[in-house]
Amino acid sequence: MTEQERFTSFWINESKTTSKVLSRIPEASTYKPDAKSRTAQEIAWQIVCEEQMIVEALENGRIEWNPPPVPSSMKEIVEAYERQSQEVVRRWEALPAEKWN
Repeated sequence: MTEQERFTSFWINESKTTSKVLSRIPEASTYKPDAKSRTAQEIAWQIVCEEQMIVEALENGRIEWNPPPVPSSMKEIVEAYERQSQEVVRRWEALPAEKWN
């Protein structure tokens, strides 16, 4: 198994777990792990955006952090994550070996 195959397999399994965790964040939750922290919804959106950034960085060879505004509902965040997860796997698989090296 190549590094690319191993990573993609790991990613698929982890994205299922992440999706479950995100789907359990209540709508309109104002929970913060710490008073200085972001809300659970904001943290969830950051996870979505960071995963997108990772694959784009490998594809383009540079990191750009310009996340869109946080959606107004957890439902939108979960839906975005699920759509993105399917697309990211296709993108991982399409990356040429030199991008992995």
